[in-house]
Amino acid sequence: AHTAMLLGAARLLHRRRAAFPRHGAVLFAFQPAEEGGAGADEMLRHQDGALYKDAGAAFGVHVWPTVPKGALLTRTGTLMAGALSWDIAVRGRGGHAAMPHLNIDPVVPAAALVASLQSLVSRETSPLGSAVLSVTTMRGGTVNNVTPDEACLLYTSRRG
Repeated sequence: AHTAMLLGAARLLHRRRAAFPRHGAVLFAFQPAEEGGAGADEMLRHQDGALYKDAGAAFGVHVWPTVPKGALLTRTGTLMAGALSWDIAVRGRGGHAAMPHLNIDPVVPAAALVASLQSLVSRETSPLGSAVLSVTTMRGGTVNNVTPDEACLLYTSRRG
């Protein structure tokens, strides 16, 4: 979608190039790996790259699933938040589930951690601020009669 939008904008502006001043130029830059953040770092690292050209303005576009088709939304200030992702491993000692007293179950504390993480935003962020924390994956064990050695959580956080 990002590639199609940028190429579409380039095509439309090229068709209307006669309406622009002759001294100006329009530069289109694709950001590689935009979701993971590595692409922006790479673009900023190269001082001879697109972001260091003498520009009068810069515009960024991102898709958003709740925006109606054909609509373009904007506002002054921060619009999208930076994202961070982590994984957490809760380690225990696995064993047969029929003998839980001999095991150290990592699933129960991992579940408690999920509940605690979900309350961080509501209790640690100003209601006037912008933040999201989502536990996106929880996994531990592969069968129903064995306590696993480890339970893993993946989560992402965003703050505008």
